[in-house]
Amino acid sequence: MVQYNRENSTQALDNAMIFITKGFVRASIFLILLILFSHICCADVPHVAAPIKVLQQSVNLPDSLHSREELLLQQLTTLLGTPYRYGGLNPNSGLDCSGLVSVVWQSLQLPPLPRSSKEMAREGRPVELDQLKVGDLLFFNSRRQPNSHVGIYIGSGKFIHASSINRKVMENHLSDRHYQRYFSFARRVLPESNHFELPGVI
Repeated sequence: MVQYNRENSTQALDNAMIFITKGFVRASIFLILLILFSHICCADVPHVAAPIKVLQQSVNLPDSLHSREELLLQQLTTLLGTPYRYGGLNPNSGLDCSGLVSVVWQSLQLPPLPRSSKEMAREGRPVELDQLKVGDLLFFNSRRQPNSHVGIYIGSGKFIHASSINRKVMENHLSDRHYQRYFSFARRVLPESNHFELPGVI
C-alpha cells in the first residue's frame, strides 16, 4: 500500500513537471513572438513630433508661387491667441516673442534666425519707419533691456507679437503709447525675392 501511494505520488509529480514545462515553453514562445511583433510595428511607424499650427496649403492662389507677404500674414493669423510662454517654441504649449518669429520662419522654410530677440536684432539691415514692409522685424527696449522684445510688421502701422503683458499672441499698433515709448528700431531680414514656393506644394 505504501509502495502504491509512493508510485502514485511520483507519477503525479512527473505529470505536474510536464505540465509546468509545457506551460513555460508556451509562455516563452508567446513572449518571443510578442517582442518580434512589437519591433516590426515600431520599424514601420516613424516617430512623429507633436503637431504644431502650420499654414494651411489650400490658400486658393493661382499656382505654386505665392506672395511671401500673403503666406506670412496667413501664418501669423493662425497663431493669434496662442498663449504666451517664456522660452516657448511650440504653438501648442505657448510662444514667447522670438519663439513666434522662429516658428513662422520655420513653417515657411525661410532661412533660420537666431533664437533670442537680441541676436535677431543684429540680422538683416535697418529700415526706417516710413519704409516698413510686411515681415520686417520691430524691436523694443522693454524690461529696461535693449532689444528684449520683437514683433513682426503686418502693414498699416500694425504688428503681431507674443505679448508677455497680455499673455498671448496679439496684434497692436505702433502708435500705441506703450510701444511708441519702447520702440527701438526695425530691421529687414527676409530674402529679397518676393515669391517662393509654398512648402509641400509641387
